[in-house]
Formats: sequence, structure tokens, C-alpha cells
Amino acid sequence: MRVSKRPSAPREFPYSVIDDGVTQGLLAIFLECRVKAKLNIFGHWTSVKSSVPMDWGNMFHSCVEQHYTGIRDGNGKSPQELIADVAYDFEERERYKGVPPSAEREQDIERMFSLLDVMFPAYVKFHTAKDKKKKWIALETDYRALYQCTDGAKIFNVWLRGKIDGVFKQGKDTYGQDTKTKGRIESMIIELLAMDLQMGFYDHGYKKITGKYPAGWIYDIIRRPEHKVSAKESIDKFKERLAADVADRPDHFFKRLSFTFSDTERARHLLDLNGALADFAKWLSGALPTYHNSTSCKTPYGTCKYLPICANGDYSQFHQREELFPELED
Repeated sequence: MRVSKRPSAPREFPYSVIDDGVTQGLLAIFLECRVKAKLNIFGHWTSVKSSVPMDWGNMFHSCVEQHYTGIRDGNGKSPQELIADVAYDFEERERYKGVPPSAEREQDIERMFSLLDVMFPAYVKFHTAKDKKKKWIALETDYRALYQCTDGAKIFNVWLRGKIDGVFKQGKDTYGQDTKTKGRIESMIIELLAMDLQMGFYDHGYKKITGKYPAGWIYDIIRRPEHKVSAKESIDKFKERLAADVADRPDHFFKRLSFTFSDTERARHLLDLNGALADFAKWLSGALPTYHNSTSCKTPYGTCKYLPICANGDYSQFHQREELFPELED
């Protein structure tokens, strides 16, 4: 994985919807706010502030990927060995930033590693029996598929790009799997998945590269613990307390939802995708305006990270990454 560097001076990056393509993440940003999309596409601006949920999610995701890759290749490591590898890579990236971590950041990192030490072995143990029935075909599979969208008057060619977490065979059928770490699991998650842009994007991308839709999808959820280290508690005691909770109710922390899109849902996804991509292509051409969507400045998780730029022109807490799509980087 490459690490973003702070540029000596701000740059404007060229972008082509044909050469660079569109990911689900970029399309979601465009639908959220066009100014935010512009800052991402042409500036590659990203916050220098670390996100504990994102960091922990990336580490857990990396452990999952390497775990199943080892099973597929017949040379798997133990969960503890995988955690050690992922922790080493994470610490190298932290050092590469060249910014000494604050005391708060060091505490966050210690807690993240503690959560990983408990949660990942428990995840492997919980799913081992069912996972033995799977034959992994591909993991972290990049795809690039040509898609034609229209606004009713003009046709636009767009390359859809993405990365599917896993594809496996079970019996005679082939399934896709998407892994997510979440702080909370919504009560109407099946209904949300039926409308989910990312899953619809992946479902259509799968068909584009294989010629047919998967038999179904597995939505693999890991609930991120909200446990905190108390003032008088050692890290070892904290891990013991967390491990006891996970052992007592593993199905609270680990859930897998199996679902298949109906023909009606797929038709709706394609209609929505066509409209969103057509607007995106027209916006790039200058046919649609760029404006702030002020309704997205505040989210259920806090304020938009670009608020300092939009409100005050303050870029001091941002830097420019090299990659347009960091989610596609190894």
C-alpha cells in the first residue's frame, strides 16, 4: 500500500472518465456533494486527521483477506501471525507519515491493536465450520467494465471500476462476499441492502466481467466494539473483559446476511446507476453546475471533513494524496 505524501505546493490533477473510470466511492461522493467530489477528483485532498474506525476497519479487512487467501492457497498463517503482519504494516505507514503521534493517538493505536487481538481470532473461530464449505475463487478482485449511460439525448461511455472482496463456490453456485466493519448494525439492514448503491454497483460489475449475476451475496459484518479501557484497567484486563463479552454473545459481533437481488431490484439499480452516471458525465463536461450541498455538511457521525475548506478556505488540516482511488490500491 502506498502512503500519501504532503505536496510542496497544491496541485490540480487531470481526470478522464474514460481513462480513470468511476468507482462506487467516487459516485457516492458526487451524489453527496459536488464540491466534495471536485476536491477529491481534481485536488486529491484528504484530511491529515486519523480515523480510528477507518484504521481499525482497514486492519481487520486486511486480516480477513490474508486469512482466506491462505486457505485458498493452502499456506495459511494463524490469526496471531496475520495480526502481527498487519500491525507491522500499519506501524510502518504511521512512521512514514513523518509526524510524531500524539499521546492520544498512541492510546488509540494501543486500543485498536487490543481490539484486533481479541476480535479477529474470535471471528475466525466463529466462522470456521461454515467457511470449510467454501471454495475461494478470487479475493480482492479488481474489475474494470465499460458501461454506457444516457440522459435520453446523448450516450456516455464510462468505465466502472471496483474491487470485490471475495468470490467463492459453494456446491454448484458462485457467490460474492463483501466484508464490512460497523459501529452499529441498522435494524432494517436488509431493506437498506436492497437499495445500496455499492452492492448494486458490485452486482452489475460482477455480471460485466463474468457474463452473469452471482447466485447471491454474503454481507459479512463485524461489529466494532465500543468498549473503552477504564482508568484503573490494564490492557490485558481490558482484553480479558472484551474476550469474555465476545465469547458470551458472538452473534452480536459477527453477522453474515445472505441475499439475492430480485429482477425488479436489479432493474431499479440499473435505472439509478444510469441516472447518476449520466449526471456525473454531464457535470464533468460543464453541462451541470458545481454547488455546495449544505444538507450533507452534518452527518449522523459528525461534520463533513471538508467543512474547514468550504466554510473558511482552511487547507491546513489536509494534504494531497497521489492516488485518485486509494481504495483500489494494494
